[in-house]
Amino acid sequence: MDKALMMEPFVTMEELKSMEHTKEDRWLFLDVRPQAEYLEEHVFGSMSVPTEELDKYLSAIRTRALGRTIVLVTHEDRDAQYTFDHLEARQISDCLILKGGLDAYKEAGEKLVGGSNPS
Repeated sequence: MDKALMMEPFVTMEELKSMEHTKEDRWLFLDVRPQAEYLEEHVFGSMSVPTEELDKYLSAIRTRALGRTIVLVTHEDRDAQYTFDHLEARQISDCLILKGGLDAYKEAGEKLVGGSNPS
């Protein structure tokens, strides 16, 4: 990962798109909003892990994040920052926060879906 990014956890959609690799599974979008909001709409292929249930899903996050960068998605950047700090404290450090969250993702014209957790 770029050293500049390691110091600043926030990334914009424009920056994220510029970092894309040819592999579709480069990113693990981790949606930390409440489950009900996730079910309404979410990033295609994302993993739903409400902030209050984070510890319960640490093993699954580690498994799904192997070789990938986690991108935290929510509506509030402060919620994502809390999750980011929580993950780092548990040695899960290849992680970014999508600045502007789900709204920024939508504004960039990316695909959203509704329905159950694909994990």
